[in-house]
Amino acid sequence: MIAKVTTTVKGMGTAALLGVLISSGFAAAEETKPTDATFKDIVQSVSAADFDLMASTYHPDAVIVSGGKSTKSIDEAMKGWRTSGTKAKADGIDANLQFRFKSRIINATTSYQTGIFRYEQIGKDGQSAVYMTHFATLMVKKGDRWLTLMENQGEPASEAEWNALPMWP
Repeated sequence: MIAKVTTTVKGMGTAALLGVLISSGFAAAEETKPTDATFKDIVQSVSAADFDLMASTYHPDAVIVSGGKSTKSIDEAMKGWRTSGTKAKADGIDANLQFRFKSRIINATTSYQTGIFRYEQIGKDGQSAVYMTHFATLMVKKGDRWLTLMENQGEPASEAEWNALPMWP
């Protein structure tokens, strides 16, 4: 897509170039969605190893699906994430999380969103391990908060697939 835009924009004015970029999805990262605050809390909870904040982004009855092969309750998943995350932090390992979205279907009270998340762990020695995974999530709005009801952590994603999606936020 970039090559096509590059060959098309030669000789275009600024307004025309902006129109091409917006229509091709390059400006999609600028658009905010009602569920963005929840995703930002998830990102913050990973970098701070704040598992109370992370738990607050899930509905009490949430289900985690792993690769289409197994499911577990959010309580069971949080127990494992809290244990491994606390140990990693104590061992001097930092973690970062990023999201990029493929589809975001959102109405006043429900949402279904798909994309890729990029999880990175950085050791004390500066070495990093990166995991990119396709995801799908269902959310419901309760009061003024969006809560994850189902999270499907699917198949691994490639760097090319990651790079093909617009940056967020």
